[in-house]
Amino acid sequence: MSGSSNTAYGYNEVPLTSVPVDYLTAFATVPDNLYLNIVGAPMFTKTTNRFVSLYSNWTDLYRDKYGLSASFRKDGANIFGATTNDKWSPLWSVGASWQMDREEFFKVDWIDALKLRVTYGYSGNVDLRKTPEPIAGSGTDRYTLFPMLGISNLNDPSLRWEKVGMLNFGADFSIIKGRLSGSVDHYRIYGKDLYGRTAYDYTRWGNSGTIVKNVAEMQGQGWDIKLNSINTVGSLRWSSNLLLGINRNKTTAYYSNLNEGLVYFLADGNRINPVVGLPLNALAAYTWMGLNNQGMPQGLLDGRASSDYTAIFRSASMNPMGNETITYIGPAKPTHFGNLINTFSFRDFDLSVNLSYKGGYYFNKPTTSYYTLFQSGIAYPDFEQRWQKPGDEQITDVPAMNYPVSTDADAFYARASINVLKGDHLRLEYINLSWKKSYKVMAKEVNLRLFTNASNLGMIWCANKEKIDPEFAYRLRPSKQFSLGIQLEY
Repeated sequence: MSGSSNTAYGYNEVPLTSVPVDYLTAFATVPDNLYLNIVGAPMFTKTTNRFVSLYSNWTDLYRDKYGLSASFRKDGANIFGATTNDKWSPLWSVGASWQMDREEFFKVDWIDALKLRVTYGYSGNVDLRKTPEPIAGSGTDRYTLFPMLGISNLNDPSLRWEKVGMLNFGADFSIIKGRLSGSVDHYRIYGKDLYGRTAYDYTRWGNSGTIVKNVAEMQGQGWDIKLNSINTVGSLRWSSNLLLGINRNKTTAYYSNLNEGLVYFLADGNRINPVVGLPLNALAAYTWMGLNNQGMPQGLLDGRASSDYTAIFRSASMNPMGNETITYIGPAKPTHFGNLINTFSFRDFDLSVNLSYKGGYYFNKPTTSYYTLFQSGIAYPDFEQRWQKPGDEQITDVPAMNYPVSTDADAFYARASINVLKGDHLRLEYINLSWKKSYKVMAKEVNLRLFTNASNLGMIWCANKEKIDPEFAYRLRPSKQFSLGIQLEY
């Protein structure tokens, strides 16, 4: 795969001409009267990605009961350094299955089908943005007018494939004449040579203090459960489809010498933060010790409550994981998932209701920043519960509004453990109602279907007492949608 792009001013498709522009001289701008260069100097780029895959699959079923499978794949890419042995990566998997219900000794009347299976394999990931050679942009220095090169992407001769191994145990079943069927899977994932940022001496080469290398290892495990049931039969038919998932992961090794853990450790958890022994999206907060008698937030420093935010920040940055000023809360991404669809059918009517669940995680709730309040007039509901007089520290955890504003107090309070809430919630995804009927029109069958749908119906339960929707804490919720339609087939 290859591509190129060109940029020029005053382009005319016929006869393929452009207007000459002086990109070196700084011109006055209106209305700021600043002297700036014209942006968008002609740029010519070309990218070539070569990716080759060879693969083979093999399956065999013996006596209609015992199954074996294997696959082999070899991928090659031109993005790795010349000294690496991993331009080509062998990827493979093997599996076995046993249709247990077909054995002569298996005589369980209420079990219709039972299949056990196991697979193990290795896969590889690659980042196509990486290159075997450094990428530089050429141009002219605006001051010296000499030709110049600017390194925009550092190369890494030792860059290798990310390798991910996965072991899976599963069972497929059907019981009570198909009234209940489904599957259960347990998996374990092992990743090594994972990409991550590490410090780089930019005085030697390039202009970046970090570079992406193979610096991490991780483990994960989980369960996937699928259940399909026919709950009632007859004129009123009720069926259910249930999906359950549990997923946990942790970083087992991180060889980076880049100390940026505190920046993302105290953020919203949406960015991967490799800390050995913790989930990939670990969330932590400053230890909360309440308000003092002046309404200022307090953290924990040297075993005592303190409002010395500079000292707290310094202490936390020294050792984010082994420090009393920081409290690890938990994963910032859901570890439990669920989805339940109930379908009811009565004569010509069908009704479907979809519920979804996410749990086992935490999030930072929005809080009022007094700096932002004075600058733009924006505040959150916690503003009404702020500290206003001595003694209020016994009944509230919202700091006092003081002027001038302490930006350090704002920053500490926003990332304090008191403002971390559980994210578990149950959501009503949609409700569908339809009516269908068949008619004979001029000896031809016509199918008529009327339907109505309501979606994005919102959260119906959450674990946090403040009833904050964790998925839309910092953005607008999608509007509820209602639709009505007619479908005619003939």
